Amino acid sequence: YLHALKLTGLGARLYNALDSALNTNPESIQIQSLQQQLDAYRNNVSNTSEYVVRSYKKGSEGEEYGAFPYKTGILFVSNEFNHNAINRNYPRTGQFYSDIAFYDSLKALENYTFFQKPYWSNILHKNLWQDIDRTRAHDGPISFSADKSLAFVTSNFDEKDKTDTVKFRRLQLRVYSVTGDEFSEIAFPFNSPQFNTGHATMDGEGNVYFASDRPGSMIAGYEFNAKTNKMDTVYSADIWKTTFKEGTWSVPERLGTDINTVGDELFPYISSWGVLYFSSNAWGSMGGLDIFSSELTGKNPEHIGAPLNSTSDDFSYFVDEETGKGFLSTNREQFVDRIYAFSKPVFKSDLMVNLRNCKGKVIKNATILMTDLNNNEVTELVTDENGATEPITLKKNHEYKLVYY
Repeated sequence: YLHALKLTGLGARLYNALDSALNTNPESIQIQSLQQQLDAYRNNVSNTSEYVVRSYKKGSEGEEYGAFPYKTGILFVSNEFNHNAINRNYPRTGQFYSDIAFYDSLKALENYTFFQKPYWSNILHKNLWQDIDRTRAHDGPISFSADKSLAFVTSNFDEKDKTDTVKFRRLQLRVYSVTGDEFSEIAFPFNSPQFNTGHATMDGEGNVYFASDRPGSMIAGYEFNAKTNKMDTVYSADIWKTTFKEGTWSVPERLGTDINTVGDELFPYISSWGVLYFSSNAWGSMGGLDIFSSELTGKNPEHIGAPLNSTSDDFSYFVDEETGKGFLSTNREQFVDRIYAFSKPVFKSDLMVNLRNCKGKVIKNATILMTDLNNNEVTELVTDENGATEPITLKKNHEYKLVYY
């Protein structure tokens, strides 16, 4: 009910509702967390940004999300089409199971004749991406490493579990080595049918960030297990990190409380600038999942604000930091998942130091230490014969200290 108030834009009622909820459930971890986030919620609701958001792909009869650039178009998740010989619906929604699809915005406008291959491909496959084998359950989303040598696909286990009378399959992460158009699956040793693992993203140094509600994640609460007649620990979905180097995976580590909460943190994406974007229904979200950013410096994440975020679920963020263009997924229109495109201003600022003494004389070959006070990273600069350094790119909202000797 508390989350529903936010989702439906009735956040003003949260204060009285939370007081009533705490009187009834004073030990609830989730309700306590919501109350602690009220100030952040108030700020985030009024927070705006310079993002420009527009609908990217229209006309689908199903739901779509998770856009990731691929060749001349995007790969995304869709449940619009039945890609099996026998009609199969997902019992929890009544819709088809999701598959990975490919969409090229330019070729989508072309008309093909009866005798051309694309005509029959569209009839038979309905945008289905066929470079990897699909499963009999849900597939997607997908992401790639920066050099496109690895692909990460979220899918379901074959094993089924059950809560009350509802059967479901937990998520697993499938990893592929990519050579040209060939995809070869490699083992990801941290999957388990006992918990969910998925939504992976990889930076240029081999660090893989993924979402999981595995033991060791933040504790969201406890629930009674009728089978064992005991209380089970309920873990929230947190963001974890492992490193893949020379064919070996490091032991996963959970990111700290500057990222993870007793709420759910999902859909991480690490940009080329090392900024981690993720979705969370905590941190004072406006409603459902909101998109946050972090430079992983130990500070609380930044809420991106409207119009990128809304009172609905906003997730699956991707951005090209050089152009400021990207994609997100949201169900802000009639609670149906759709892909949106966005653009944001690109921050570009270079610093060049020109060093002279009090009489204006050039100081050659001097060493200058520039410290980023946000993360304590130190960069060494050296002046040339004109007393100038090479330009260095600054980061937005960072403070710097320069010392020479």
